[in-house]
Parts: sequence; C-alpha cells; structure tokens
Amino acid sequence: LPAPPSFTVLCPTGCPTFNPRNRHGELGWTVETSLDVEYAHAMAPGANIVLVVASTSSGDDINAAEAKAIELYPGSVMSQSFGIPEIVVHADNAHLLQAVRNYVAATQAGITLLASAGDFGATNGFASANASFPASFPLTLAVGGTEGNPYTDPGTATLSCAANTTCSAGLATFTGPCSSLKPGFLRSPCTPVGYGGERVWNEPFFAPGSTTGGAPSLIFPVPAYQNGLGLATRTVPDVSYNAAIHGGVLIANSTIAGFPAFFLVGGTSAGSPQWAAIMALANQAAGRPLGFVNAAIYTLAHSGTYASDFHDITQGNNQMPGTPVGFSATTGWDDATGWGTPNVSNFIRDLVACVKGGACGQ
Repeated sequence: LPAPPSFTVLCPTGCPTFNPRNRHGELGWTVETSLDVEYAHAMAPGANIVLVVASTSSGDDINAAEAKAIELYPGSVMSQSFGIPEIVVHADNAHLLQAVRNYVAATQAGITLLASAGDFGATNGFASANASFPASFPLTLAVGGTEGNPYTDPGTATLSCAANTTCSAGLATFTGPCSSLKPGFLRSPCTPVGYGGERVWNEPFFAPGSTTGGAPSLIFPVPAYQNGLGLATRTVPDVSYNAAIHGGVLIANSTIAGFPAFFLVGGTSAGSPQWAAIMALANQAAGRPLGFVNAAIYTLAHSGTYASDFHDITQGNNQMPGTPVGFSATTGWDDATGWGTPNVSNFIRDLVACVKGGACGQ
C-alpha cells in the first residue's frame, strides 16, 4: 500500500528511548503499535494516522498522552488496543477518573472512541465475570473478537476443494480447485469468492490470552442505547471483528528479531484499529465527523437493516480455559460478540444515513 497521506508520531512528554528490558514491556508494545498502525492503514489507506506515544505504560502517562491528542485532533477517531480488568479498578481511582474526563472531552470534541474488549475471556483471568476498561465506558465502542467458522485447529489441513466447487475455509469461501499446501496455507489457484462464517473467538490451543472479553461492567450503569436488552449494567462488547491467531493478520516488525520480519498476530487488538478505520471511512462518506456512534449503531441493529449491516454470530462462548464463567453467542446482541461483525459497505451506508438524516433502518 502507498503510505498514508500523513503519518505523525506524537509524544506529548517526549519520545522515550527504546529499552526492551524495562518493566513497561516496550518490546511487546512494538507489536501492538505495528498492528494498530498497519491495519488501520490497510482498512482506510487514505486516512491520516497519528501514533500517540506515552512516556510509559502507566495509567497517568497514558491519560496525559491521550489528553493532548484529544486537544490537538478534534473530530478524529481514537483506537485503544489496551485495557485493565475492572475488577482491579476502584470507582474512586484517580487514573479512572482522569480517563473518564478525557473520554467526555473527546466526545464533546466529536471524536469517535473505540477500545478492545480484551483477550482473557469473560473474567479477565479472575474468578468472576468483569469487563475491561476503557471498553466498558459507555462513550466507547467496545470491540470483541471472532474466529472462522468452521475453525480448524493449528496443524491441521485447512481446505481441500474440487474444481468448480465452492468451499468454506472459515472466514472466507473459495472456488476450487485448491488445497492446503501445508497447514494454514492454500495452494494456488484458489479464488476467494465471498464471506464464510464466524463464531466466538476462543482458541484453547493458544490459551491463556486467546479468548474474547465480554461481560457486564462492575462500575458503569446501563447506557440508554442498551435499554431493552435486559441488562443490569453496561455490558460489552458492542460489536466484533476477527481476532483469531490461527487465521490472524501479518504485521511487519523489526524489533522482535532485530531485523524486518513478518509476524502472525491476533486478539481483539486487531479489531479496534480496523473498526476505527471503518469509522474513518464512514466519516469520509458523511463528509464530516460522526463522533459518538453507539446509539446509532444500536438503533440500526434493532431495525430491519440488521441482517444486511452485520454478520450475527450465534455459535461459541467466551469462557477462557481454566476460568469458571463465560457467555454464549445467541441470535442478536450477546455479551460474547455484541451485534456481531460488520458488512462494511452496507453498514457505512446505513450508519451515515441514520446519523445524518435519522433514517435508521429505512
């Protein structure tokens, strides 16, 4: 892909010197950074991209970096591929309150907020269900994870498809002849022809850290847009995107191996930047920032266009192996995948019509 129109690295308190041995996990964050930048760009190649760098991974420093970005870039789309289990956050926590002030200011500035729902199931690795913050904040669009359906375990053949027939490889369908050159890789010619199917992201082979988050909030009440779903508190996710590791995305990174290399990665961290790119495309289609979109998305999902705007995920659950609780996918909204994954062209058209003209579901 050509470079984005502009790519800015913003370090509000100065760009830190890279040190892979410090306690803030900079080496791991380079993978996260590469994933977010590259796949936001892949989905919206004409969008300007700003990479916001905090001085450390602590809450205070992330909040300070985000506050400056919110001030400098009103009307933008902000993707956050990180989170903290609510079970370790207290309602009077200073970090939480500063983040909340940031998100309120961002919404007032017309910024669309997104965050990953997490990769450790419904409990975030604890003994009871709890959501991940900032995905759980009501002004944030929380993005959960899916995997292909059917899903094949790593190391098994992916596909064998006879000539002039159509077969499913999970996320996509193909026209044969094609077969697995080796597990996970298809032999050419193998022509992709359309969407396949999805289920809840839950890959025990890679556990822990291989199951989509999704659970009721321990902190925030039910927002108005979630009324009618029978919820006791704000519950995530709102929407989902492919998060599978086996079936994941290739990122280029030069820090892990010491030279430029490709790595296959997954997680709900892949969904937040790609949903952010979808929102950038929606802003482009609308000719202006759409800002807070959760209410419009829920209105669309309750309307007659739901089946054409979303792929409804109805199979699987988000109980991570070794944990006691998980939630199953069901028809319509559920706290494993939200409303499901987007049929992007239809979704953007209907979302823009809904926000600009109140034509939701017409």
